[in-house]
Amino acid sequence: MLLLAAIACAGPASASAAPTFDPACVPWQRVEFRAQKFFMTVHMDLEARTLSTLPPDALREVENLPAIAPGNRTLELALHTRGPGRRESQATLLLNPESGALLQSASLRGEPSPRYRIYRFTAAGPLRWSLRPQPEQPHASPSDWTGSEAQLYPYVGGPATEPVVDVSSLLYLLPASGIKLPGDRLQLLGFASSSEQLFKVTATAAAPTRTTVNYLESHGGAAVSRSETRSVLPISIEGAPRIASEEGGAMEILGLRDLVFLLDPERRVIVGFHARMPNFGRLTVHLQQVELTAAPAGRCAAGRSSASR
Repeated sequence: MLLLAAIACAGPASASAAPTFDPACVPWQRVEFRAQKFFMTVHMDLEARTLSTLPPDALREVENLPAIAPGNRTLELALHTRGPGRRESQATLLLNPESGALLQSASLRGEPSPRYRIYRFTAAGPLRWSLRPQPEQPHASPSDWTGSEAQLYPYVGGPATEPVVDVSSLLYLLPASGIKLPGDRLQLLGFASSSEQLFKVTATAAAPTRTTVNYLESHGGAAVSRSETRSVLPISIEGAPRIASEEGGAMEILGLRDLVFLLDPERRVIVGFHARMPNFGRLTVHLQQVELTAAPAGRCAAGRSSASR
């Protein structure tokens, strides 16, 4: 109880910090990726939706802890992954679109061992519920499955004093960031649910490189095939435990390690990324389709970079 009281007094991360991300930089609402290597295929779909108001039951109730509160708007990211060596999974992230601060994440794992896991984030760390279907619940919604009591996973090193993002949300946050030029860098605190660990995450843009893209671009019912060579910024992702002495596994994003994202700095979309999949080795993930909503704001693709150098 003394620990919880001390954590509660620490309070949430400051709400006065300058915004790190600009949603106007993201001109799309859905992206689809695919990777193929030998006999395996990996699919990833990400859909982004901005909510002006949250349904009353969208966030799990938290008592005696400073839960991260939503702002004027909430970004909902729906992520669907499927591939070899892992079950099909779906995740829904609720976050602050300007700071990237994670409010809640929920992930659904399918057969043969279905599980629905919810993390509600506080300044002290996430509260976790694990829900599983019972024989008497054959048609129940995953959110109604029988589950465990909420368990707090305190951040090693004490409460977070800056926004904590979900590492998988980088597919959205990198295009929304101020990264535009070689040498631009973004430093974040990132939570990886695979290890339930907090990492210091650094995203660094290298010199532009030319790459061939081949994807479908749709907008308002019309579709255009993009097959061309583009100049992209390779953005390497490094993650180290928040506390250097902390033990834990390597940081994984979507089950992948050692990621290098390829950002089209003009269109503000990730056109692919290189990564390493445990037990399968290196692979390249390609953008297959992007659904546009509008052109990115001019300040996002031109002029002086606003990222830290």
